[in-house]
Amino acid sequence: MAKHRVAEVVGTGGTLLVGSSEEGACLKAILVCKFAASGVCTVYNGQTASGTVVATIDCSTIDAQGTYEFDCYLDTGLFVAVTGGAARVSVVYY
Repeated sequence: MAKHRVAEVVGTGGTLLVGSSEEGACLKAILVCKFAASGVCTVYNGQTASGTVVATIDCSTIDAQGTYEFDCYLDTGLFVAVTGGAARVSVVYY
């Protein structure tokens, strides 16, 4: 059984890259821990923001806080970008 890892990504240009184009990565969930005005979390299948968009989460209101489960394999890697002030998410992957 794979061990889950957690990484925090904070807004204003915060990014996270997991896996490689050869091995890919598995995304378990994204937790929106703190919302912020104009906050957005974008999840990509790829190594950069030019990859295929898997999800876009609006992190600008308190209603966004919570857990978004994915349980998916991304064949070219997992890239997460958070923009907008102090928005904060935790990415659970393996």
